[in-house]
Amino acid sequence: VMAEGTILASFDGVEISNDGTVPFRHGERIAFTYLISQKYRGEQATLKLIKNGKKTNVKVSLEVTRKLIQVQGQQPRPSYLIVAGLVFTTVSAAYLRSEYGKEYDYDAPVK
Repeated sequence: VMAEGTILASFDGVEISNDGTVPFRHGERIAFTYLISQKYRGEQATLKLIKNGKKTNVKVSLEVTRKLIQVQGQQPRPSYLIVAGLVFTTVSAAYLRSEYGKEYDYDAPVK
């Protein structure tokens, strides 16, 4: 529906400003994506488009966008936790080897 150089002027009759905002509450503005978030998948919306100086109204059916990166599915949770920039992980031979080298069992601190 939209190609390079096409301007979205309104969504369902609500004019979109040149900064991408629409009227929200008295004296307030919000990103026009708010209007999209108020719709359900499969609903119709009327778009006013401007291309090469010509205005056209187009009715579109709203659909969920396809994700560029697939979700991992039922992958196990990672074996680490990040809190306030600190990484917590379980102690394993692989971790100790990466931190202290091949002789981790002698060089690792013990208490």
